[in-house]
This record gives sequence, structure tokens and C-alpha cells, in this order.
Amino acid sequence: MELEKPLAIIAAILAVIALVSVFIKPVTIGTSAVDTSQLKDGAVTENKLADDAVTAAKIASNAVSNSNLVDNAVVGSKIASGAVTGAKIAPGAVDNTKLADSAVDSTALADNAVTSAKILDGTVSADDIAAGAIDNTKLADGAVTADKMAIKIQDGKDNVSGTSTTITFSTDFLGAPTVVATLANRSIDNENIAISITNVTVDNFTVRLRINGAEVTAPGENIYWIAVYTP
Repeated sequence: MELEKPLAIIAAILAVIALVSVFIKPVTIGTSAVDTSQLKDGAVTENKLADDAVTAAKIASNAVSNSNLVDNAVVGSKIASGAVTGAKIAPGAVDNTKLADSAVDSTALADNAVTSAKILDGTVSADDIAAGAIDNTKLADGAVTADKMAIKIQDGKDNVSGTSTTITFSTDFLGAPTVVATLANRSIDNENIAISITNVTVDNFTVRLRINGAEVTAPGENIYWIAVYTP
């Protein structure tokens, strides 16, 4: 009799388990059965999201802030045309490598921005200088040589003898100059002096000298002359 009680208890337990297994079945959740209302706030954590599950349509407007972007995430193709305004560019960020060739025209230059240090030596030509821009203060001492002057002047001292003497200019003029002459190293008081200048060309002129009506003979007389060409 003592052995029968434990066996009876075990049999009863097994009978209960068998009965429960008949009426209690595993619970399964149907497809799409869990919607927003069934989710507790904060229930969907990172490890619950499948890779690539968050598409653009799932992200609310203005939800992506600076802190959500990894460094260098915004490449050129992500920037809309005209999106980068002056306010978006950091001071000093635009260097020479960011400028397209010929991008800086006169409208982009502030007044007085081009100083002497910014102009490459030897790049300012005659076309770049305004009419009347170069006054006396801009000329260095000795800068204006004879060949730079529109008015060309030559002078000399030559010996004249015979019926005529041809004097050649040291440099050809651009056109025939005006020539005047006078005697050198001779007192001409009470004498009739006649100096005749003829046949003036770009490279020479002819001079005849008469004193008291007579042609000057050797050794002749020295004259000072000056030739002036005005274009």
C-alpha cells in the first residue's frame, strides 16, 4: 500500500500534463499583425533593423542633422545646384585651386584690390595705360631719351668750305627736319654773312657759306647747326 501512493501521484501529474498539452498550443503572430500601436516607444533598437531597412521614405523631413552625418559624407553629387551660397563657405576656404580659369573678372575685384605687388613684372603694355595717365611724377630721371621723344633734335659743329658742304645726320629722321645754322669762333661784326641751307632730307642737308659775298674756301669756317623734326 505504501508504494501505491507515490505511483498514483506521478500518474496524476502525467495525466494533468497530457491534458494541458491538448488544450494549450504555441502562440504564433500573424504576418503584418504588429503595427505602430502595438510597439512600445523605443522598442525598435538598432539591432532590430535589417541592413538597408531605413529607406529615404522612412526618414522624416529635417530628421538628418549634422551629427548624423559621417565625415566627408556630403560629396559633390549630393549638393543641389546653387545650394552653396556665400554664407556656406568658410572664410579663406576658396584658394587658387578652387577658381576656374578666367573666373575672376573686373566685377569680382574690389576697388583698389590690384596693388603693384599683384601685377607681374613686364605685363603692363601700352594698351593697359589710360591716355594721359603718365605725368611728370611717373617719369624717372633720365628716362626720356632722344628716341622716346616725338620731337627729334640733332645738332653739331662742322667745317664748311667750297661752294657747298653736305652734312649727314647721325641718325635718320622720320621726315625732313628744319635746320638752322650760325658761325662758330668768328667775329662777324661789319661782315655780310650768308648761310644757305638746302636739300634737307631725312639723313643729310647741304650748306653754303658766303662772307661778304665770297664763297668760303679752305680751311673753311666752322658752323653750329641744329635740326628739329616735329611729327
